[in-house]
Amino acid sequence: MTPPREPLHTALVLGFGALLPAAWVGTADVLQHGAALGRLDAAIAVALWSGLALPFALGAAGVGAALGGRPRSWRIIAFLAGAGWILFALAAVSARWLTLAGGLPLAVMGVALLTAGAAAARRLAAPLACALLGAPLLAALASHPAVTPESLESPELARVAEPRHVVLIVLDTLRADHLGAYGHPGKLTPTLDRLAAESRQFTECFAPASWTVPSHASLFTGLYPRSHGTHFAQHRWLDDRFDTLAEGMSRAGYRTLGLAANHHIGLANLAQGFDRYEPLGMPRGLRLRSVLQLLGGPARWIDEGAKDAPGQVESMLGNDSTSGVPTFLFINLLEPHWRYLPPAAERRRGLPEGMSALAATRQVASFFGPNALAAGQTDPQQAAAVRAFYAAEVRYQDEQLARILEVVDRRLERERTLLIVTSDHGENLGEAGRWDHVFAINDHLIRVPMLIRAPGAVAPGREAGLCQLLDVPATVADWTGAEEVAVGAGKSLLANPYPGRDVVFAEGDPFYGHLERMSLYTGFQRDVASFTARLLAARDDRFKLVVSSRTGDALYDVQEDPDEVRDVAANHPEQVTRLRAALARWQETQPPYREDGTATPGERMTAEERQLLESLGYVTP
Repeated sequence: MTPPREPLHTALVLGFGALLPAAWVGTADVLQHGAALGRLDAAIAVALWSGLALPFALGAAGVGAALGGRPRSWRIIAFLAGAGWILFALAAVSARWLTLAGGLPLAVMGVALLTAGAAAARRLAAPLACALLGAPLLAALASHPAVTPESLESPELARVAEPRHVVLIVLDTLRADHLGAYGHPGKLTPTLDRLAAESRQFTECFAPASWTVPSHASLFTGLYPRSHGTHFAQHRWLDDRFDTLAEGMSRAGYRTLGLAANHHIGLANLAQGFDRYEPLGMPRGLRLRSVLQLLGGPARWIDEGAKDAPGQVESMLGNDSTSGVPTFLFINLLEPHWRYLPPAAERRRGLPEGMSALAATRQVASFFGPNALAAGQTDPQQAAAVRAFYAAEVRYQDEQLARILEVVDRRLERERTLLIVTSDHGENLGEAGRWDHVFAINDHLIRVPMLIRAPGAVAPGREAGLCQLLDVPATVADWTGAEEVAVGAGKSLLANPYPGRDVVFAEGDPFYGHLERMSLYTGFQRDVASFTARLLAARDDRFKLVVSSRTGDALYDVQEDPDEVRDVAANHPEQVTRLRAALARWQETQPPYREDGTATPGERMTAEERQLLESLGYVTP
């Protein structure tokens, strides 16, 4: 007696039907990115989500075939299910091994298409197979809706006839010497170079610290880290009692908008004062990247958010009903930050001689700067690959910056907008054996670009006077006339002529999270105590004094020795004395931070927030 066919068909339809919601969930995830997601990325996203359900769908179909009395069908589907799981696992392993996001979803898509073809050939739910794989994919490929601006209209926002806007863009971890305008020969930054030609370009600008949180805290308060207390020696968050640039601008009647790819900024309480603050590149709905990480893929399967930024900026700035509202917009981009894994097309440009993109990716994916420091040596091929990919990240970010500036200039009328583009710190790329941006305050870390554009108000040109990131609040207050902005120890960079600072200062503290990793990496066979020093630096236009709590004073001639490897203190004792006196005066005039019992935001860190910091290397898993 022939078993009934209906239970078999029902089971197969239900089994393959499990793919349908997953595929459409993928489409919804794509739509969360709006116009910022490219077509290939959209197709990969849908393929990934479909692949999540594929093994389960095949398993359900196999059970249905067995229950329907079709042993041959059961064996075929069981084989496909097994093959699906194997390919899925191999793709996941290769994604983690190579840190290549493309391998996983493309393998999944191949399995899905193979299964759909087999199902169609056997006339098993063929229309459904085609619909569930084709329709969402076509929808994703066509999903380039214009970003719907969200109106920020509010009765509290005062409109003026000729508002003066402020846009502050921080290019996280960008070394000044990687811009063409600052001397790099590789033509990595045509957008920034064009902007430099239109701006006042400060060639000697310095961050007061070598990593994100204290530098941004100084950027927002006008205070040095020793005064605002946001550094490793104290705590990695900003007290509520400190007045930020966004808070001052808000009191002055500005709408304050913040968009940051580095999630440490929001977690460190640096988002206070923003009317609207959003993480960049993380949709508020489904988290495709989290799913990819769960399956073994890298955190950054597209980029660190630069690709999403134009769409999110467009949405934030709103529509014409807010055009008369004075606006303060802060944007943080993160592309050159570790890990240095730009989109695949960028990896193939500027590769080290004799090295393929795949080989370079493997070298960079396994690289972690503090471990290279702990080992005391770096494989030359790996070092070359890291430098090449860092440069590729800079180039890619510059391309996305052009799109962001187009939106800003169109929405905020560039003639009435003060545009400041800078960085919070640089990156060591093997000079004198140094890597990453901790355990040192050499110029590769603290010298940053500073471009200020205000058409008709600021004359373009190069300015060699020393300045610091903490001069930004004073500059904004000068441009807007907003007395509500606290300027701290800053000085306006709009002065013409600009007098410059005689000496700039920087501070550094050991990051014990990295020290733990370094000790584990070396098996405790190498003493990492040398990295536990607290550092202070005083620098003029030629000499730099670095005071270490472990090794004492060292003096560097930064003009002759830009990598800071030769201590010339014995040859220039008068310079040591002069800079020591400047450092003592600075310590006297900049009051130290005093704890007041404010609760630590880190105590409220969620598991997701911790994962974000782990992906940036700030927290040990």
